[in-house]
Amino acid sequence: MDKINEIWPKWHTVEPIGRGAFGEVFKVKRTELGETFYSAVKVIRIPGDRQEIQELMGDGYTSNSIRYYYGSIAKNLMNEIKVLEQLKSAGNVVNIEEFEIQERQEEIGWDIYIRMELLKNLNEYRWGHQMDWKEVEKLGIDICKALEYCEQCKIIHRDIKPSNIFVDDYGNFKLGDFGIARQMEKTQSTMSQKGTEKYMAPEVRLGNQTGSYNVDIYSLGLVMYQLLNRNRMPFESLNSEFLTFEDRERALWRRLEGEEISPPIDVPEGLGEIIVKACTADKNARYQSAHELYTDLTEWRKEKSKRKEKMKKTVQKKIVIEKRDNDKKIEPISEEEKKEDT
Repeated sequence: MDKINEIWPKWHTVEPIGRGAFGEVFKVKRTELGETFYSAVKVIRIPGDRQEIQELMGDGYTSNSIRYYYGSIAKNLMNEIKVLEQLKSAGNVVNIEEFEIQERQEEIGWDIYIRMELLKNLNEYRWGHQMDWKEVEKLGIDICKALEYCEQCKIIHRDIKPSNIFVDDYGNFKLGDFGIARQMEKTQSTMSQKGTEKYMAPEVRLGNQTGSYNVDIYSLGLVMYQLLNRNRMPFESLNSEFLTFEDRERALWRRLEGEEISPPIDVPEGLGEIIVKACTADKNARYQSAHELYTDLTEWRKEKSKRKEKMKKTVQKKIVIEKRDNDKKIEPISEEEKKEDT
């Protein structure tokens, strides 16, 4: 049975396109006057499985208290989604078109359906496609635009990672999944957090939950670093194809404890230093706002463009001079020499 079609009769499920810790994503379509339109629908289940309820019952919770607990999470998630309506005019934020929250009838739980624009996330985009520094620089600028708007609306994303960055058909990068993962983390304490923790700012990872807007700057800087460091995080070896769990953990703690990071390997001069400042462990030495990072990235782009144009003009001038010098070396043929030739 097409549950999505039951909720929105004009939309039909095409296929599943993603699965995560908190639910699934489906491609859906709608046909009007011979034209077909596509969207994505994220289906989030609270709780994710029956085991979570059994664990709570094992801890002595009653059915009513468990229902109240999960109901509060569903309500908070709805409020998070409503907040996103403030961001609809932001060009680099994934648009949520509509949503529906339904309580399950035969068991404890809620199902949330969120319809949004159909985009590829960064992980999908990178399959078979090596991103160069120009694309990564654009990603940084685009996501900074989204974060600037978030700061104006007093929103901290807190979960910036490749799976929450999306790409449209025109190569523009957009930020999605505001607040959803943060609310879903409350569903149960034993749920794996490794995907999220990997990009967390040290002050958040180590227990200081009063992080400012620049916790998002840290995560964005780390994503950019990884993309330009051959998919390796700071302190992970570039010389070995295989890394052990211990290798990754050791690199993680060196980063969290504030050891100085070298620029990523595949960057032009200047860009690497900007990225390193973005993901500096010391929150006071880091960029304090998205606007600061955006300004440095755009200024660096302008300067590089100027240097490129200057170099181009220098090369063109050199070609002209060499051509002129070569022309001078060719002596004109005299009338007598012309007669001899004939």
